[in-house]
Amino acid sequence: MVEFESFDEFFEAATGVRPYPYQRRVALSGEKLPDVIDVPPGLGKTAAIVLGWLWRRLTADGQEVPRRLVLALPMRTLTHQAMSVIPQWFSALELLDRVDVTQLVGGVGADGGRWRRKPDDMQIIVGTVDMIVSRMLMRGYGSTRGTYPIDAGLLWNDTHLVVDETQLAPASTVTARQIAAFQRESGALVTGLTCMSATIDERLLHTVDNPFGADATVVRLDEEDLTPELRRRLEAPRIVRELPIAQANPKPIADAVVARHRPGLTLVIVNTVATAVDVYKRLTGKKRPLGDTPVILLHSRFRPADRRTKFDELQDAEDIVVISTQVVEAGVDLDARTLITEAAPWPSLVQRSGRCNRAGVTDDAELWWFAAGKKGPYEPDDTAATAAALRQLEGESVSNQRLLGLADEVKTTSPAIQTLRRSDFHALFDTTPDLSGNDPDISPYIRDTDELDVQLAWVDLGESGRPGPDLQLPGHDARCRAQISDVKGLLAAGKTLWFYDIAQPRWSEARWTELKASMPIRPGQVFVLSTRAGGYSVEVGLDPKSGVPVPPIDDATAIGPQGGDEPGSDGDTSDTGALGSGGWLELDQHLEETGDEAARMVAGLPLGESTASDIVLAARLHDLGKAHPMWQQALQRTAEVPAPDKVWAKSPGRGRLVYDGVKSFRHELASVALLDSGYPELLDAAGDRDLVRYLIAAHHGKIRVQIRDDASDESQILGLTAGEVAIPSVSGVESRTVSIDVEPYGAVSDSVEVWADMVDRLLARYGPFRLAYFEALVRVADWNASAAYEGREER
Repeated sequence: MVEFESFDEFFEAATGVRPYPYQRRVALSGEKLPDVIDVPPGLGKTAAIVLGWLWRRLTADGQEVPRRLVLALPMRTLTHQAMSVIPQWFSALELLDRVDVTQLVGGVGADGGRWRRKPDDMQIIVGTVDMIVSRMLMRGYGSTRGTYPIDAGLLWNDTHLVVDETQLAPASTVTARQIAAFQRESGALVTGLTCMSATIDERLLHTVDNPFGADATVVRLDEEDLTPELRRRLEAPRIVRELPIAQANPKPIADAVVARHRPGLTLVIVNTVATAVDVYKRLTGKKRPLGDTPVILLHSRFRPADRRTKFDELQDAEDIVVISTQVVEAGVDLDARTLITEAAPWPSLVQRSGRCNRAGVTDDAELWWFAAGKKGPYEPDDTAATAAALRQLEGESVSNQRLLGLADEVKTTSPAIQTLRRSDFHALFDTTPDLSGNDPDISPYIRDTDELDVQLAWVDLGESGRPGPDLQLPGHDARCRAQISDVKGLLAAGKTLWFYDIAQPRWSEARWTELKASMPIRPGQVFVLSTRAGGYSVEVGLDPKSGVPVPPIDDATAIGPQGGDEPGSDGDTSDTGALGSGGWLELDQHLEETGDEAARMVAGLPLGESTASDIVLAARLHDLGKAHPMWQQALQRTAEVPAPDKVWAKSPGRGRLVYDGVKSFRHELASVALLDSGYPELLDAAGDRDLVRYLIAAHHGKIRVQIRDDASDESQILGLTAGEVAIPSVSGVESRTVSIDVEPYGAVSDSVEVWADMVDRLLARYGPFRLAYFEALVRVADWNASAAYEGREER
């Protein structure tokens, strides 16, 4: 129980202000957090959901409250803002040591995997919606294949998901609603979903498998909320006037800014980056028509570190002009005296209006608008409908509340969204790539656009201009988000771009014809440019034609080209998690420590007693296959071994394991084969023997739904050969000779049940959500037990 007598005291201690009544209802009303929070801009929706969740968690009194709260936000700017205020609230409450706060965005380095290692702790994960939802579809952008099931398992269970600013993430909102329906059907453990926006579109919430009905819990403002301060904000006026500008022409837009800027903040919002850049350059050229008034450009094509510097400058200025795109529509706390905006769909227009006279303290706020250009991201019918509605308001002083009230009267096209169906979702559980090495395309379920986001990083490549094999990639703060069309523009401007080709593996030069033909581009892929090549400026952002050298950003989160987000990850032909430890580690000790870690971890999780015991048993047996002489011989060749007669789990050696007569050897499969053929008594304590076998096989993410081996020799699968083999004493059992049969692990058999059939039964019994969760717990127990020996931080 927390030390506060009421939620009001708790909220005020965190934020310094008393909660609005609606924020109190989020924390106290109903058995769970609401399905929807539909509240105007600037009224603390993030504080309501974060502190409401935390209050419920700390005062649960038998209620099942998920221990993870995940905030999925449409833009990195919003993740930074959330990450700047949430730890402050927890620090004020003296709870920083009890609640872990993690950012999950593209480009976060090895620390980005820290959240995975604490499934039994209270956590808040703040991430971009594409990073969160891609992980919930078992194909996490920027993740390694081995971590797909871990991320999905943890985000599917014991987690409350919040999709914020749903109007900016329509496809992800629909997908999240669909997954929530599947979770209820399949018995996922302790879950919830809240959708938040000032302009909720119920069409996004009403999905084929999750209808939005009368039983939904929706929090809106009511009479109790309408305090004098809140009324001042809601009724804050701004006069609506049209500018005679056609087709978003940058010159007259710049002229209008010069003519209508008044002391204070003038905010200019246009629909494309190109228009914003052109207007900015006209206002900051040699003539500087605004004199000494600072002008700042904001859009999505800046490195986060540079964007933060701009926001800091903006917060400190008393008289300033900001030229921006849609990036300021949501969550950004700006209060402009003058707003100049291009027509946009009505929900976007309302969001933009909410940045004008936000606090309600300006008597002469103005909202100037002009017709949308032809080249923009929006449907022409939608921008035309907005223009028609604004013309009806010409010269009127209107509040944002009134604009919100007109939403049903102004046409807005429903986005064309590909709905995730049950069969498509269940197919994603199998993370094995197809025969060409590709994955299903999940992007239509995340974004209603054909353009994929990639990342650009400028690195000092020296005189050669070529990346070396050990190149450390800058982390999140130093990466610029871009689209594939931007890659084409940089190449057309003569820039040399490099990408890490995992198939080779090596750095390869990007050539547009080859990229277009073979399409190795994937969401979140990083392209590297030399800082000397240009293509970016701190003032303008991504600028393909610029030849000015790009200043590098010092970044402590630099990572290797293959990511580094999976502790102890292993490649196709090696067990790198077994190498490079602080010394030799005996197998029995590692199995015991992993089992102990699993037992500690599952003690407080929402698992039945039998399932929890099976997870611990799988952890205690997961590396049994390392006792196989094939694996032991390979490990003991990596460094001088102190006692060759002992059975080892880890070595201080470097490099990779080299096996006798086979290219690779999957010790996870050997673990299952030894249990099946030689040590069946070790499974006597299992409540579900097949579950334990599956969790052991899956503990590196390589062997899951199917076991695939292209070798023609039917007596061998993944390096494991049928026949007798002598196994030394391990796991408390005397040494013995084991006769291994590989037929049950093949693709088909007329005489025995094959692996895929067994997994189908497990999926029918537990469902994909729980099965992936159980996988994650065994693997995290292995990671945590191994941490001290692999030079990583303790849990």
